[in-house]
Amino acid sequence: MLFVALSIAASLVPLARSYQLASGAAALPPVKSNVKLFQCSDGRNIGYAEYGSPAGQPVVAFHGLLTSHIWAEFLDQEARNADPPLRIISVDMPGAGDSSPSPDFTLDELAKDTIALLDSLNIDTFVALGLSAGGSPALTLAALYPDRTIGAVLAAPSTPIRSVRGFGLLPTILLQFDRFLSKAADTFSRNADQVREGNVEELLGGAPKGGRGGDAKEETPALVKVRGDPALKALFVDDICYSFKQRRAFAMAGLKYLRGRFPFKVRCVRRPVTIIYGTNDTVQPIKMHKWLAKKLPNCKLIAIDDETHFLYISRPDAIVRECSLLWQMATEKKQETPTQVA
Repeated sequence: MLFVALSIAASLVPLARSYQLASGAAALPPVKSNVKLFQCSDGRNIGYAEYGSPAGQPVVAFHGLLTSHIWAEFLDQEARNADPPLRIISVDMPGAGDSSPSPDFTLDELAKDTIALLDSLNIDTFVALGLSAGGSPALTLAALYPDRTIGAVLAAPSTPIRSVRGFGLLPTILLQFDRFLSKAADTFSRNADQVREGNVEELLGGAPKGGRGGDAKEETPALVKVRGDPALKALFVDDICYSFKQRRAFAMAGLKYLRGRFPFKVRCVRRPVTIIYGTNDTVQPIKMHKWLAKKLPNCKLIAIDDETHFLYISRPDAIVRECSLLWQMATEKKQETPTQVA
């Protein structure tokens, strides 16, 4: 398992390097966003935006590190055309975008705040969707609020390190990377508003051609799609920049809960969960997805060949389809339930 731990650390190196600016790099124009604000009972703000069909079935979405609520815009058109159509409420995590930082941020507190937000929107039941590090809050909603959460879809999810079992020294080794991760967060936050053209290639490219040490990256489905569409490329860059609107606040909050543990026992999650990942993901170890799927009592594991960690860019249809399937199952189950006659 030492190899797995080292591979995670190695995956962060190109991310950090991609934000080392060339001299004279021009700052990007301000990010455009349709963000709204919800004020929590303690005065903190939660930034969120809506995508898909306004009249669709609700999906609350959480982003990962280096992304913001804007990531859900990649799902927008698919959500409008889904069966049933979906209304995506994409939330900025604490310290990201327009959400207030929270020094004492925990997954159960985020779940409570999210429920308050959904109450303000008159949303009773919903599907929870999480991308990468956003998988943890999505699963937390399914675990702690099963009466509200129909199910969860986790796209290339990460797992809080202290919740991992059966990986030998892996959690212990990963916890030693705190100092490295903190420095990487500083690098990201300082340079997020000056992303060079080459950063997109660096971030979305696959493994180095010819093995480790190579300069050129393998083509990936996400890179091919973004390279051929200037609007998608701009959206990808906007998403990164918006996540660091408050500089290092979200990076540090995210690292905190990634070093923590789930506020529940994974084996006790009874709602249906779908984990979807790419077979060429070099950011999240595939063994972690399989470990989580094995622990969950009602989980479907979907592997998409040749896809990477950025499958939300190249295969938004696959993610949206799984959200719609959960709503279809819930609707069919409700129709089968006999009506009580007084």
